[in-house]
Amino acid sequence: MKTIFCLLLFGYSVCHLSSQPNCNVYLWEGDTIQYEACKLSHNFKYIYQFETRAIALLDSCISICPYYAFAYYEKAVPFLKAGNPIEWDKNINLAVKYDPITYLGTRASCRGKFFADYDGAIRDIDSLSLIINGDIGYTHDGTYHLEMYKGLCYKAKGDFQKSIEIIERFINSHPSDIGFYDFLHLGVAYQETGNHNMAIKYFLKQQEVNDIAENRFYIAKSYLHLKELSNFHISIKKAKEKIKQNQKMNNKYHVLEDEIFEQDVFKLQNDSMLK
Repeated sequence: MKTIFCLLLFGYSVCHLSSQPNCNVYLWEGDTIQYEACKLSHNFKYIYQFETRAIALLDSCISICPYYAFAYYEKAVPFLKAGNPIEWDKNINLAVKYDPITYLGTRASCRGKFFADYDGAIRDIDSLSLIINGDIGYTHDGTYHLEMYKGLCYKAKGDFQKSIEIIERFINSHPSDIGFYDFLHLGVAYQETGNHNMAIKYFLKQQEVNDIAENRFYIAKSYLHLKELSNFHISIKKAKEKIKQNQKMNNKYHVLEDEIFEQDVFKLQNDSMLK
């Protein structure tokens, strides 16, 4: 599936999906100021982004062209990694101001992922949809399509029905763009509404795409609720095996939506003995 290739290509990056602009585009548009700033910014790729001279180089680009969005974006990234939301916000907002098509999606997914600003993420995705005719693209790390991510934001806010509506619409309209975890998240949203049969339906679909420990754990929860104990024991055993094999969701920067850990599996197993 197309998204799987995107994940392989982009999954290593943290809020760093954008590439160096093609400077010739500015020249063709007659914007020689931005062209000169762009040419200078090519030197940035040879410098470690946390070095003082990296920021100095970007500031020089901005001095040449105060509306050069790429420089503001690159200034924002290390502030995010360093845990400085104020400076990140200031710089990413300027990048969005001068190039909303390129940077709105990045700001949206970083807002949700790192700051739990789900309302802000939803606003950014909606704004991007208004100015782009066609596909709005993916989150900053390539993990989710932005339309899917909008559904995840509603899910994180506790609006599970809205989340289901958005995710199902995305899945039905983008069958070739299904991501590694999309069916899992949809199943959990249904589970939160108490609709365990629909949850199981999507967990089984997830099993076909990317059979990870989380999927086996959540399907075990639904089987337990439905008192299908044989299926519960099979699923919980498989969840433990997959965790030991590290076949699970993981991200070195933060806990992912619906990610589980070994203690969650043992707790569910212990809870089952009380029923």
